[in-house]
Amino acid sequence: LDHPHTTTRLQQLPTTNLTPTEQPTPPDPRHPAYLIYTSGSTGTPKGVTIPQTNLLHLLTATRNYLTDHTPQTWCQFHSYAFDFSVWEIFAPLLHGHTLIIPNHHTTRSPHDLITLIHQEHITTLCQTPTALYHLINTHQQHHHQPLPLHRIILGGETLDPTRLTTFHQQHPHTDIINMYGITETTIHATHHHLNPNTHHTPNTPSPIGHPLPHLTTHHLDTNLQPTPPGTPAELYITGPTLARGYHNNPTHTATHFIANPYGPPGTRLYRTGDLTTQHPTTHQLHYHHRTDNQIQLHGYRIEPAEIENTLTTHPHITHATTTLHHDQHGNKHLIAYTTTN
Repeated sequence: LDHPHTTTRLQQLPTTNLTPTEQPTPPDPRHPAYLIYTSGSTGTPKGVTIPQTNLLHLLTATRNYLTDHTPQTWCQFHSYAFDFSVWEIFAPLLHGHTLIIPNHHTTRSPHDLITLIHQEHITTLCQTPTALYHLINTHQQHHHQPLPLHRIILGGETLDPTRLTTFHQQHPHTDIINMYGITETTIHATHHHLNPNTHHTPNTPSPIGHPLPHLTTHHLDTNLQPTPPGTPAELYITGPTLARGYHNNPTHTATHFIANPYGPPGTRLYRTGDLTTQHPTTHQLHYHHRTDNQIQLHGYRIEPAEIENTLTTHPHITHATTTLHHDQHGNKHLIAYTTTN
């Protein structure tokens, strides 16, 4: 967009005169809403087909958690090429709220984003944790007026709650919600409302809360047997918002979308590849790490092997290894180490 921001306006589409033989096929909720490609666990992009009915289930399930009866102004922070944006767009518009669409520069400039939040009185903002950390640091260093945000929704990567302590103190009326989600389960799967009075210690697992009402989670071992609460195990998800599978890829679909031994015939479980634990008393979920070598950074799935293979195509590089590094400020960076001939 050429302007710093613009407000979405819904307009009636022009009608056309079609002959009876040209009439379009009536829409069906089972039709795909979108097809989005994700690297999955192999580094090879795989198309994930999401039906329209999946979005309806998600928007219905999150209505009581993330919307209220007062007018809201949302900001579409994520690119429309990222499935998080589908929820950012339709959640406010289908509930009668306003959506602000900033340009790319504003979403990458914490200072400009803060200015936009004040100018448009944005009340709901979606962020990756890394983006929020930068926003908080910029606000604390250069701005003194509290942000008008009623709600911040996080997702896309692990959260370190200790980095939000000061912001919580300065914005006691801002609700911060950490959402855990997967492309294959339609954007969001669990939610956790952070309590500003809860004491967190560094390097503790990221709290991702409880499954949304339309989903059920299972902690299973390699034999698909339930594990005791508090024991790290792979997270499996079942419910009506599971994707159809991987487009034209029945092998990967059969591997990751398996028959559900704990549900009605015909239902499926999705293997997330994520290691989580469930609190014995509260049943709250905590995210630990991937069960494979995949890395999540800034909301993207990254395969270190893909980077390493590319580096070793250089004639003077014989070996390479890639790791996720945390600097002294807690920011994440990918670093590749190489040996040369």
